[in-house]
Amino acid sequence: MLIFMLPLNLINSILSLIKTSRLQDMGLILFLCTGLMGCTIPSSFFRPSAVDGPGRVVSFTLQDLTQNVMLDFGQKIGSTELPAALRDAEPVSFDKIDVDDRISVIVFEPNTSARSVLGGAGGKTDLLVNVPVDAAGMLNVPFAGVVKAQGLTLEQLNQKLLSQLRRVVLDPQLQVFVQERASKLVTVQGLAGKSGRYALDRRMQRLSHVLAQVAPDQKNPEMLQVAVRRGDIVGRMRLADVYEDLRLDIPLHADDSIVIREVMHNVSVLGAVNQQGPHRIPRRQFSVLDAIALAGGMNEERADPSAVFLFRQSELEESQRSNRWPVIYRLDLGRPEVMLIAKRTLVSDNDVILIGDASFTDVRKVSAALNAILGGARLIYQVSR
Repeated sequence: MLIFMLPLNLINSILSLIKTSRLQDMGLILFLCTGLMGCTIPSSFFRPSAVDGPGRVVSFTLQDLTQNVMLDFGQKIGSTELPAALRDAEPVSFDKIDVDDRISVIVFEPNTSARSVLGGAGGKTDLLVNVPVDAAGMLNVPFAGVVKAQGLTLEQLNQKLLSQLRRVVLDPQLQVFVQERASKLVTVQGLAGKSGRYALDRRMQRLSHVLAQVAPDQKNPEMLQVAVRRGDIVGRMRLADVYEDLRLDIPLHADDSIVIREVMHNVSVLGAVNQQGPHRIPRRQFSVLDAIALAGGMNEERADPSAVFLFRQSELEESQRSNRWPVIYRLDLGRPEVMLIAKRTLVSDNDVILIGDASFTDVRKVSAALNAILGGARLIYQVSR
């Protein structure tokens, strides 16, 4: 393990360049990191007094990427965040009527011996109305008057309306049903073919039911994130996972908000590759080798397969929060077992992969690079097995 100490302002500059992905400045990052390739330089070259100068310094640890380290990476990579308040929520009850529900009422008057009180011929459907439950929970039905509907089941509302109608209609027959559950609406936004507000009912009460209605883009469901917001609680999952994992097909509640967006993660591949720069990560299971292939592969004339470095943005940010030294990971792709590790090591958003130039294995060139780029930096090393 090699440990380097660099000026703080230089570290901040590197972080800024990585975040902005400015290709014209990537040469600085590459030049710096090729200077850090202790794996190709005898350890005797590095001495605490190799470069001297003032200024605050920040330490880096150079870590060989082993099987154990790779497994730790796998544990940290995930794309589902589902709080228990969403995962364990009970389905919405549709037994009782609520404010804004639209109720359909059909009244029959079976008396055929005389003209219907409701104005139609006997035995016909004499009255059909669609009325909403108002903000006070009341329902206004002709001939029955105003009745309290909120909190009642359909059967209870039916009996209440019959009691009212019998005052003016001879032996009325009644059908009552909910036309629309407007009290239980969810909102869908983002990359949906049919964004808008959708009413929940017994046939459409889970996340997959609503997604089937809104028809999101299906080209790459693995890279589409579905976010469900309920008050201050937010759950996030990939569209592909909702289809495959029944535990993610959560019951929806009134006023839930669903946002569908594309996950835009990038990995920057720099150095001795054929297509330097940031590249979009097309899927979750995307390895270091996949990223190098996406960048056109290593440059056969320049690349040093033993000098491949993984620079993890999340690792730097975490090290700053925990006040510890960040790690730059090293891979020697000239070794078959390391090739397998690189194939299984997944990249994360804003990772940087640097492929060393074979010419930098010359000690004098590395020394010149360090003096030119690091200026007043102080470089120290530690070898750990």
